Parts: sequence; C-alpha cells; structure tokens
Amino acid sequence: MEMRSMVRWIKRHWEEIPDKYKQNIKPDNEYSVNVKSLNADGHLVVLLVDRQKPSVYANYSFDEERFGVNRYGEIIWGFDSGCSCPCPWNDEYPGCYDVAKTWKEFKINLEDFDVDFEKDASEAFEEIRKSVELI
Repeated sequence: MEMRSMVRWIKRHWEEIPDKYKQNIKPDNEYSVNVKSLNADGHLVVLLVDRQKPSVYANYSFDEERFGVNRYGEIIWGFDSGCSCPCPWNDEYPGCYDVAKTWKEFKINLEDFDVDFEKDASEAFEEIRKSVELI
C-alpha cells in the first residue's frame, strides 16, 4: 500500500486501532507546550517509524527518526540526535517535530529519512492493519 493510502487508512480507522499502537509524543501528559500547528489531542500518534537511523552506528550517541499519523490524518515527523546523556525526544521537544496537514505537503521531506524508511513504515502499518482486522 502506498504511504498516502496508509495515512488515510489510519485516519478512517483511528477508533479501531488498539491503544498499544498509539503514543503521546509529548514528554509527559502535563507538558504545556504543543508542537506548532497541533492541538493537544493531535499529539497522540500512530508511529510507523520510530528508530535509530540504520546508516548511523549507535554507540554512546543516538540519531533517531520518527514518522507518525494522528487521528486527523496529520503527519508528524521528527529527528533527534545527541549523546546518550539527554533523553531522546524529550530534551529538544517541541522543536524536534514538524507537522504536515497533507501528504502532498509532507512528500517533499521523504528524502530526509534514512534507508528503508518506506519499507519499515509499510511493515509497521501492516501489523496495525492486521490487528484491526482481528477485532
């Protein structure tokens, strides 16, 4: 399935997707600052990619990337890197994330992701889709 179709599917089936596939990207639920362009509940996303970049060897540092979709079909993605001392995704929040309201708006950013991005996203999506079919 193409990426645009995955985004639409997640939006249409949001209520059926098990909670174990949804993650609040805010460092904690009481954190008051929202990612620019997201309302409070838009921070709950299905992460299709949440990984250390495969082309970067992880030792005492990290170089991670994320790609997710929220209930509104908004695409949230981000990159975070640093030494192992800070907490990935927390210390640079909310500046480590960007938002696209549409697939067309996001598509120009595909080149920023590491190898096998679309393959890994597709595999995660298929797991989610199958879990919904079992319900």
